[in-house]
Amino acid sequence: RPRYLNDVLQTPDGKIYVSDSSDKFDAYRDLYIILEGRTSGRILELNPSTGGISVFADGIAYPNGLELTSDGRSLLVA
Repeated sequence: RPRYLNDVLQTPDGKIYVSDSSDKFDAYRDLYIILEGRTSGRILELNPSTGGISVFADGIAYPNGLELTSDGRSLLVA
C-alpha cells in the first residue's frame, strides 16, 4: 500500500510513474524517513490503458523527483 506518494511523471507513450518515498511514514513525517535511512522507497508504474499498477523499481532511499531523459529512454530519480 502506498504511504507517501511524492512525484508523478507521464511518458509520451502514456505510462505514469509515481515515486512512493516510504513504506512506513507519510509526508507529515518525512524527517523520520531521512533520519532512519532505510531503502524502503519505490517507483510505481501505472498503465492507463490496462489500469495495471506494478513496482517499476524498489529498494530506493527516499525517491523524490522524477524526470525523463530527452531521448525518453531513461527515468531519472532524485
